[in-house]
Amino acid sequence: MTRAAFSRAAAATGLLQGCTDGCFRPGNELTRQEAAALAARWPAFLGVELPEADPANQHLYREG
Repeated sequence: MTRAAFSRAAAATGLLQGCTDGCFRPGNELTRQEAAALAARWPAFLGVELPEADPANQHLYREG
């Protein structure tokens, strides 16, 4: 499967959303922001519901 074909298939499922102008650039490198968005959509794509974050544990995720 080519990158372009994968992009079209992933867009059809909602996993990928493309650039702000609606196009896909499958030859570009994936940015950190794009990877995070993809990771956030992945559980829903698989049909997995994640539990809500527990505010009591937020201190575990702070940097510094």
